[in-house]
Amino acid sequence: MRSIILAIIAACKNVFGVGLALLSWPARVVFGDRGGGCEAPEIPMPQPLPEPPEDRTKIYEDIARAVMNWAADSVIADRPVDLPPRLPIGIREWLPGLSREECYDIMEADRSAVCAHIQGIFALQGVRTVQRLQSVKVWPAELRAPESTGFAAIADLEMLERARA
Repeated sequence: MRSIILAIIAACKNVFGVGLALLSWPARVVFGDRGGGCEAPEIPMPQPLPEPPEDRTKIYEDIARAVMNWAADSVIADRPVDLPPRLPIGIREWLPGLSREECYDIMEADRSAVCAHIQGIFALQGVRTVQRLQSVKVWPAELRAPESTGFAAIADLEMLERARA
């Protein structure tokens, strides 16, 4: 039964298709064949990729600032301290495994250099690349002699004051 109904529907489509062709014949003769009067849809041109937002560089600078602050706090506390909130997972897996010397190197570096190190553009000398590291709870009891007048020297002075007290 179903096949009979489908055959009737197909026949009606053919009849109406022929009727439409006969009715549109005068218009095609006068105006020419223009694809049945139906214009082709306009295909949108692909848009160029947008420039990376300025926010991306600001995000990396904020992450670099947080990493540098964490390194300074860790050196002052003489152990890895709690991580700041809202850091990417890769950074959260990398920071607790850094050594005291690596934290000194991060503190001494320029923020743009730390930002580039985090992005993997170029590496800071003496600091391992951002990767999953084994977490360290306590650093070995070694003091590094201050070699600069920057934040590392201030952290060393803080440690000496705490050792005296």
